[in-house]
Amino acid sequence: MDEIKEQVRDMLQEILPDVDIDNTDDLVGSGAIDSMTSIMLVSAIEDEFEVRVSPLEMTPDNFASVDSIAALIERLLDE
Repeated sequence: MDEIKEQVRDMLQEILPDVDIDNTDDLVGSGAIDSMTSIMLVSAIEDEFEVRVSPLEMTPDNFASVDSIAALIERLLDE
């Protein structure tokens, strides 16, 4: 899981180069992730991990932090 978190942080740094991101930061609540950013992030996740993120999985809870994004990816990889 730590490797996935590192990959997620790397993706977020590419999308949001001016934002310092920690594993537990509230990305949605802070406004770091908005609708456009979430689309870019979902695309990066699908490409990097070869998974499909359904619209039902695009919830604020799943994208609230690096930890929650990594947990979502883990679930998708296990399917």
